[in-house]
Amino acid sequence: MTKVLNIMGSESNKSRKLLSFVFESRHENFFVILCSFIFGILLHSFIESPVDWHFTLIPTAIFILLCAFLSSKRFQVSFACAAAFAFGILVYSQSFPLLGRGTISEYYESNARIEGVVSKETVLLEDGQRVALDALFVNSEPVNGRVLAEINVFPQVEYGDRISVLASVKEPKISESGFRYDRFLLKDGITATADARSETEIISKQNGSAVKQTVLRIKNRILEAYARNLPEPHASFLGGIVLGARKSLPESLSDAFRATGTSHIVAASGYNVGIVSSILFAFLTRYLFSRRTAFWFMIIGISVYVLIAGADSAIVRAGIMGALVLLSRHLGRGAHVRNLFAFTACAMLIVNPRLLVDDVGFELSFLATAALIYLVPKIEERFEFLPEAFALRESFVSSIAATAFTLPLIVFRFGTISLISPIANLFILPFVPYAMIFSPLAMIDPIFSAPAWACLDAMLKFVSLFSSVPFASITL
Repeated sequence: MTKVLNIMGSESNKSRKLLSFVFESRHENFFVILCSFIFGILLHSFIESPVDWHFTLIPTAIFILLCAFLSSKRFQVSFACAAAFAFGILVYSQSFPLLGRGTISEYYESNARIEGVVSKETVLLEDGQRVALDALFVNSEPVNGRVLAEINVFPQVEYGDRISVLASVKEPKISESGFRYDRFLLKDGITATADARSETEIISKQNGSAVKQTVLRIKNRILEAYARNLPEPHASFLGGIVLGARKSLPESLSDAFRATGTSHIVAASGYNVGIVSSILFAFLTRYLFSRRTAFWFMIIGISVYVLIAGADSAIVRAGIMGALVLLSRHLGRGAHVRNLFAFTACAMLIVNPRLLVDDVGFELSFLATAALIYLVPKIEERFEFLPEAFALRESFVSSIAATAFTLPLIVFRFGTISLISPIANLFILPFVPYAMIFSPLAMIDPIFSAPAWACLDAMLKFVSLFSSVPFASITL
């Protein structure tokens, strides 16, 4: 028994040392190595075909041999950076899809009978449904690939349904505006689109994960409660902010969000989760719990939120970003999270390297989270004149920091310079955390939904007001 305890103690010490190495900010070399991996992915993302492994492994092997004869720590770190850089290139090269015979690409620009399983949550459109189909059969032949299909409104399909449709298969292309729609879809493994506005046949149900089906059922119940207790577009807006629900908003409202540079609000994101976590943590530590108790209470809360929201990749990322912000608040030393922040980015990019360049949500989440971790502690003392009650100061300062970090990316990504965006964000963003905090009340009854409605209505009115300002935005 003593031997077992000694082994456990030894393993615990090793774990602490490993966490210390990853976590402590003084390990500059580890941070540089992680950045080298990210840079390898970034470089390969600008090359449209996979790089032959010879071009990375052979130079790296030569570099290793050279470093083997050099004991200098600088050369050892250089070797590690070169290896990480090469690994980043190799990881990205594995993200290119299979095309050609036996894949869905064989049926580009043709009509075909497609049968597949709905592998993601259905997106409701104004005139139909958008579904991702896996486990494909095309004209009764099994093929590899994933198809994004637009089908009729009825019958309504859901995750796990196996359906059959007659569709026009298309190859994803670059849009007229220059948007890389093909790469945007490829980050989710989608290699074809299909217009399937013919009769939809549901062959069977419950072909997906039972756990995910249960989670999505709970999520849909929450969205139905929002729809019962809130008017539109408030209900859809709240569903997007809190749960990442992808029900389409009216086109006029979507245009208003774009014009004011606030489109990033209409989605569950690292910013949304991070700022709510930060505000609730400040409230709990001020009025109810110790920092340690509040930290674990919030970690459990974030985990439950991720499950209820559907636990898809975007929601999981938002939860992780929120946990990082929470960790920095718990420790009170944002700089010490740097290595863990970079390590988290690398872990996500190993799973899906295309997030770095082709997923603006990923980029915005990381920038907003970085703002909450690093910029907020540096500027919050300048706003001591604001009241701390109900975390008003925390909300306002976080909004300023997030706007400062994300605005350049929004301009670059969306091709629009919103002249009104900085002001609009400062007026609108502070309402986001309170809308999320009051959202559980909106599930109970229309009377109890009043606080959430007030926050949502204020945001929508500000969006409408700022979007009506002449020359609010300039298209590049």
